[in-house]
Amino acid sequence: MIKIRGTLINGELRIRRLASLVRLTPFDASTPEGFVNERYRRATLTTVTSVISKGIGILTAFITVPLTLTYLGTERYGLWMTISSVIVMLGFADFGLGDGLK
Repeated sequence: MIKIRGTLINGELRIRRLASLVRLTPFDASTPEGFVNERYRRATLTTVTSVISKGIGILTAFITVPLTLTYLGTERYGLWMTISSVIVMLGFADFGLGDGLK
């Protein structure tokens, strides 16, 4: 039982350390400890903003798909999605022309 409690305490310390890294003001990078903390702060902020960005994208899809579906109807929505998918697929498949033109 002591190990479980020790694990909880270590987990709480990790959460507190991560919470201290999420701040907008940078650490003093002139010292080795400040440099390490600044690297961790930047990595933490990048991770947090990436998760927020993904969440906004998913939320936008959950809102726009039903609105577009009711506006266009099922057949037009299917056609629109098919055309959009083909255009996106052609954008990814440049058939080697991008590297060949360099």
